[in-house]
Amino acid sequence: MVEFVEIGKEAELRAEERVLIQIEDREILLIQHEGDFYALANLCSHDGEALGDADVEDGEIICPRHGARFNLSSGAATGLPAVVGVPVYQVKIEDGAVFLGISY
Repeated sequence: MVEFVEIGKEAELRAEERVLIQIEDREILLIQHEGDFYALANLCSHDGEALGDADVEDGEIICPRHGARFNLSSGAATGLPAVVGVPVYQVKIEDGAVFLGISY
């Protein structure tokens, strides 16, 4: 079951801004990139490095420690040394509010 939690107003989130959200034991990174919102676990599957300061290019986030790459939409590992993807979360916008989908 997915529950959507309001995390802010779309107008308050600047382009290319990153927001860390703590929901229970999950630290989630919300990124607005090229007009779209993406949410993924703030944790590289290769070595546990936080992705909050990672570069984003061509639809991928790049771990700052060893350069592992992950697809923003699917969380799939797209570049070594990571071979396992990272969890992603649904994001939806309703009436100017940003909601994050959390599975329980």
